[in-house]
Amino acid sequence: DPFGRIVAEDLQNGADYIAGEATEAYLGKLKRYVRHVVFVKPDLVVIADQAVAAQPSRFTWMLHALVPFAVEERLQRLRVERERAAAYIHYHAPSSLRLRQWDGYNPPPDADYLRSVGSAGFPNQWHVEAATPRRQTAVFTLTVIRPYLKSQPPQPEIEVEENDTALLIRTVAPDGTAIQVAIRRPEVREARIGGWRFTHFAMAQRGNRRWQLGKP
Repeated sequence: DPFGRIVAEDLQNGADYIAGEATEAYLGKLKRYVRHVVFVKPDLVVIADQAVAAQPSRFTWMLHALVPFAVEERLQRLRVERERAAAYIHYHAPSSLRLRQWDGYNPPPDADYLRSVGSAGFPNQWHVEAATPRRQTAVFTLTVIRPYLKSQPPQPEIEVEENDTALLIRTVAPDGTAIQVAIRRPEVREARIGGWRFTHFAMAQRGNRRWQLGKP
């Protein structure tokens, strides 16, 4: 894709970090857009979106599924389930995001095109939009995804601690193992939170294993 590129990666045994820059994809609406992803295998994905707009704007995030989401706006949490697997999705932003859900497509899929390629149709999808409540020029927002087997659901809650240098997510895996992920705020060189001090983009711990991810 000419509008996006991988700018950092740190793939380790048990945890991964990757960052992609896609400012040009927004055709001048953004001055900067970097998405950071931390994956603590196999239980936790943290997506950190760093965006700066050319002018005050409402920022929105979209999720899509083949079934409806359970939306809990007060808790800034979604849940989606299929036959065997499911996921909790948590949002953490400076201000609570506004969540709305709908299904279908507008405009609908092109029936003539679908027939021309031998497709019987396009499955319906449900969409959730998470939007900032007011216009602003910059955001640093976390989306925390916790996939699990329906036969072994985790506790639904997460804890988030934050200060001027970092954010710290605490949760428990379905097998009862404690997980922590700390994210350094991009504008600072060194993060200090939860007894950790680091200059990498993130630190993570699952049980007794610990990682520093994203070299400074």
